[in-house]
Amino acid sequence: MKALLDTNIIIHRENNRVSNKGIGELYYWLDKLNIEKVIHPYTISEIEKFAVKEVKDVFSIKLKSYVVLKSLLEIEETFINKIKHLNTKENDYIDDCLLFEVYKERVDIMITEDRKIMQKAKCLGLESRVYSIDRFLSKCLDENPQLKNYNMLSVKKTTFSKVNLNDPFFDSLKNDYLGFQKWFIKKYDEEAYVCSTNDSIYGFFIQKLIRILIIFSNVVKCRYNLYLRAFPMFSFRKIHCISWHIHV
Repeated sequence: MKALLDTNIIIHRENNRVSNKGIGELYYWLDKLNIEKVIHPYTISEIEKFAVKEVKDVFSIKLKSYVVLKSLLEIEETFINKIKHLNTKENDYIDDCLLFEVYKERVDIMITEDRKIMQKAKCLGLESRVYSIDRFLSKCLDENPQLKNYNMLSVKKTTFSKVNLNDPFFDSLKNDYLGFQKWFIKKYDEEAYVCSTNDSIYGFFIQKLIRILIIFSNVVKCRYNLYLRAFPMFSFRKIHCISWHIHV
């Protein structure tokens, strides 16, 4: 299987600064699923436009680990007619050339963070084959749960009393829900599960009946039926829960 990676993906990956935390996981899944990482010659051309010679030299070495499309197809008029109303910049032609490789099935999928490319993909009926990083990762997890790298999670069973209530993770809860601290202290002897790295909390788990309610502060996902009677002071406005079966 071949995945055509847009220029913005390559820059995210090979840049010295981390600008998208999902990029590492993206490459993890591409390698795990034996998906060939393909780039378009236009990607190389765009990177060669960088002003700093050192940066260009570093990128030119790193790009050797990708498969480069060699024989390029000439874009068809019928293809252009479907998306020309979205073209407003000079770079749009380059995006069209990348999309055309997907359109003609020379590559299986394309991964990009460019919203206009995704919009064009929809016009061309390619939305099921053109992915953002997040959508591709969701697809990988849904289709290959057995390959999930759970070692990335540091989950520890503890009691409420041993959880640091002053961690920034709980700030929005304390601000938005009066009585949260009292409720928390009331539960001091009860069991809880904490996800943490370097003493920073990013997930807090409470086992209730035969389910685990996982409370996050920024992501809204609800699966199965959630009974908020367990958390009378919470609303769906800010608290986001995932309900998992106990075997998870």
